[in-house]
Amino acid sequence: MLPGAPLTQHDYAYFDFLQGYKHVARTSLRQAVLDNYKEKAEAFEGERGFAPSTLAESTLLMADDDAWQVYCGVERLSQMLVWFAGLDTVNPRREEFKAIMDELTPTKPLGRLELHPEMELPAWYTENDIHLQPGGYWADELLGFWFEHTAPLIYRQPDWRYGQVDPAYLSGFAHSAPKENYRRILDMGCAFAQSTTALRRAYPDAEEVVGIDLSPSVLRFAHLTAEEKGLPITFAQRNAAENGYPDESFDLVAGYSLLHESPVPNIQNTVKEAFRVLQPGGHMMFSDAPPYTNMTPDVAFTSTYATRHLGEPFSGPFRSMDFLSLIRDAGFINVQAGSLAAAHKHGYVQWIYHADKPSVG
Repeated sequence: MLPGAPLTQHDYAYFDFLQGYKHVARTSLRQAVLDNYKEKAEAFEGERGFAPSTLAESTLLMADDDAWQVYCGVERLSQMLVWFAGLDTVNPRREEFKAIMDELTPTKPLGRLELHPEMELPAWYTENDIHLQPGGYWADELLGFWFEHTAPLIYRQPDWRYGQVDPAYLSGFAHSAPKENYRRILDMGCAFAQSTTALRRAYPDAEEVVGIDLSPSVLRFAHLTAEEKGLPITFAQRNAAENGYPDESFDLVAGYSLLHESPVPNIQNTVKEAFRVLQPGGHMMFSDAPPYTNMTPDVAFTSTYATRHLGEPFSGPFRSMDFLSLIRDAGFINVQAGSLAAAHKHGYVQWIYHADKPSVG
């Protein structure tokens, strides 16, 4: 039944237009920026005797470039149009969608939903409209339906559908942990729980799979979709940076596209919390946007548009930090990093980090 009745023909036609609009930005407009960068970099090298090699030099080179300004403007406008188009598909049918959620609320659930209305959400979370979504990821009780209609356009992932099997990149992430079996699994920042359901399917014999997030709206939708899929998962409203679970209570801690959505102090605390709640010998894995140091200067520069123009203020600081050192400083060993191969097949790059908590003795 989720996400409810199909879209109208008008909805599909407008979404097709927006998809083409975003495609132009991501192809021809972005290529124009790269072409201008190449020309200016050659001039820079001719004048100074060396090519720009850092993000700071690339930014200085291109900050006032006309193609760059147009590219950023079109990206921002298209993002806003997509969100409002998605909201337009939800607003006329709010009572219908509320009724669907009430109808699907199970009387004998396979999993659990733990919400805490008294919980004070961090200011950095409530004051920032993540991805430019009006109200962020927490304000609208029907956020799940809204997101379901717009996510394929926002993320250029045509297989983003809650009723289908896990997309290859999420299944690949879930199966990338070194062991075949884990007893208790924690998914930090689970959002709508695509990563959590992938983990539950990857480790069906686990005693418990837990997904935590700050947003009650996404957790309720995640709970309903998991129940509809027949997957026993515990969803709890908790802060990944101060989750409140007992020490050494999980043997696998995961997080997918969580880190770049929060400020650096929160990232530091999230890693410390992952170490705290892991059992000795337990494993941690995070997948997120790749660091700027693993990109060529021109590609790193064009990637900064998300931080500057798409409601991702914490993305740049995360991608600029030495995350590997942060993991090691927290006490982890066997730290590894590299690209998530399955993600490349979907037209984007995702980085993955693995690390172990030392065993006792």
